[in-house]
Amino acid sequence: MIKCENLNFCYGNNKVLDDINFTINKNDFTVIMGDNGCGKSTLLKILNGLIFPSKGKYLFNNKEITKNYLKDNYNMALFHQNIGFIFQNYDVQLFNSTVYDEIAFGLRTMGLSENDVNQRVMDCLKLLDIEELKTRVPYNLSGGEKKKVVIASVLAMNPQVIVLDEPFNGLSMKVQEELLSLLVNLNKCGKTIILTTHRYDQIKGIANHFLIFKDKSIKYDFTRNQLINNNEVKEYCRML
Repeated sequence: MIKCENLNFCYGNNKVLDDINFTINKNDFTVIMGDNGCGKSTLLKILNGLIFPSKGKYLFNNKEITKNYLKDNYNMALFHQNIGFIFQNYDVQLFNSTVYDEIAFGLRTMGLSENDVNQRVMDCLKLLDIEELKTRVPYNLSGGEKKKVVIASVLAMNPQVIVLDEPFNGLSMKVQEELLSLLVNLNKCGKTIILTTHRYDQIKGIANHFLIFKDKSIKYDFTRNQLINNNEVKEYCRML
């Protein structure tokens, strides 16, 4: 589903990603870990077509994702319907006057009828248990509520892949547990989940695939079973 081949990225003369190679299969629950500044967030931006490799390839569903490929409106719409991104600073994704309109925004750009939009919005409000927020102004919500609204707006598009950058930061333990439970259930329903986190103990028994950065490259690429049996990797994860 997702493949990076010899991928590099530079900001000017500063190399941020160095020779990245990995594959994420359909229905994987992939966790990306590493020290601050190692390139995790930059990689997620590439996976979501917000920036593009300086060198190497990024393939999504066997299509190379490039600036030229996404210039085509059909390609761009199809790509962004199939991969949803929740930013670390999720406030930047909230810009509508009500929670309902926030969740409905992407659906309306797809040209769905208002009946279909309403059905999807209500389904997502119920799934996230935020029905009472429907008419609220997103800007005035708590951090946990904002996060749920952003996730609902992404889920409304029914993407194949859901990508989250440090999704647990700034949330209470209760909301973290609710979010993690939701991601586990979405994964069980066939969604591919990709997230970055420093919280190894929180996800070590849940994710099935781990990509671990060191010095702008991927040092370890392991499945859960391989990780369990590798003391060197376990110790490295705990130190992050």
